[in-house]
Amino acid sequence: MKQQVHTRNARLWDRLPRRRRLRQGGRPNNDILREKLLGFQISSAIHLAAKRELTKHLGNGPKTVQELAAVCSVKPEPLYQIMRCLAAEGIYREETFETFSNTPISSLLRREAPGPAWTFAILAGEMYFPAFSNLHHSLQTGESAFADLKGHTFWDYLGQHEELGASFDDMMTRLYDADIGALLQRYDFSSLGRLLDVGGGRGTFVRKLLARHPDLECGLFDLPAVSERNEKEFAEDGLRERCEILSGSFLEGVPSGFDAYLLKSVLHNWDDDHALRILRNCRSAGGANARLVVVDIIVPPGNEPSISKGIDLTMLALYGGKERSIVQFQRLLGDAGYQMDSVVEGASQSGLGIVLAKPV
Repeated sequence: MKQQVHTRNARLWDRLPRRRRLRQGGRPNNDILREKLLGFQISSAIHLAAKRELTKHLGNGPKTVQELAAVCSVKPEPLYQIMRCLAAEGIYREETFETFSNTPISSLLRREAPGPAWTFAILAGEMYFPAFSNLHHSLQTGESAFADLKGHTFWDYLGQHEELGASFDDMMTRLYDADIGALLQRYDFSSLGRLLDVGGGRGTFVRKLLARHPDLECGLFDLPAVSERNEKEFAEDGLRERCEILSGSFLEGVPSGFDAYLLKSVLHNWDDDHALRILRNCRSAGGANARLVVVDIIVPPGNEPSISKGIDLTMLALYGGKERSIVQFQRLLGDAGYQMDSVVEGASQSGLGIVLAKPV
């Protein structure tokens, strides 16, 4: 009976219009949807591989699961199940039964490897997965799923968990170091005059900007605890005379006296109400002449596939924030008293763009 049902379903499938049966290289829609739904399996396995540092333990050549299990303090049977699944995805390779080696992909999952892969795998399992399990909260409220689940904002939680906080800082540094070089090549920020980096963190962007333009002066604005550290570090590096260190909350106000105001990877952390407050504070501080520079991912329109649309969901789940399209930026800037002047799309490897605006 089961065979008859299967055969009948197969015949029904064959009669479906070709355009309904074929998607993504001729694969059935059911297969595509199932693969998408089960993506968490691979993500979870990658997280555990990074956490147990399997790549490092395979650094000197293939090992059996018994050998790996011994050094990782886990049971060999489930370890084999996890590694077999990852090997099927090209992450590790099963050389012989229960014996595995690294691949070019798994080699990225080392602490010391260039790029953010290892750190991201750790943070994904510890913080991103739980937030997405509570995504319905964001759907209902527009607020952070992570904060609702943990009882603390993402940033407060990192502050309370020093190791995770250090991992996050490391990941962001690795992600944006290459981006900053690309941004400085695509746009001459020195043409803006004396620029204030609003919410600039430890000043990675400002440092590279000053290094590129030896005669330039600028400002760096962030919370008091961050600014206190910046005062010391910029003085030690001989940059204090060229960079004014200022402290406060951009939700409450922004220092005046600058020719341009930079918001780099700031607005995407916030919903429209908070983003509008930040922009209006910049508008108030800059007066009638100071320009605004927003550096954020620009989401392409319509149905175009883009990693930015997944990142957008991450911003929602973690912070209650969002990535924005050109249309969304236009609307937000207009409400804050700015007119979009020009846009440099794809100005970095990770898809950051530059949106320039002037006061209305």
